[in-house]
Amino acid sequence: CSLHGGLSTGAKTTDGLKKISGANLKHGKYTKDKLEAQHHAAEVGRRVLAELKRIEQYLTTLSFYFFNDLPPTPDKGEFVISVIN
Repeated sequence: CSLHGGLSTGAKTTDGLKKISGANLKHGKYTKDKLEAQHHAAEVGRRVLAELKRIEQYLTTLSFYFFNDLPPTPDKGEFVISVIN
């Protein structure tokens, strides 16, 4: 109250700070442990996507070399003979 000493300076003790924190908690969606879990899940997701991208690039490169290094496809009989020989 401005008439009796000025504005409140807030809680100073740890118990007072905990009471204020608990009073302002509405749903718990943004608590430290939940935010940490969300950040961890996001980091794992980024790693998985990066690994999938790396695998996709490798397979694309591999298939490019595989299909471009093969001779034109012969008739089925010739292919079987060339594989046997």
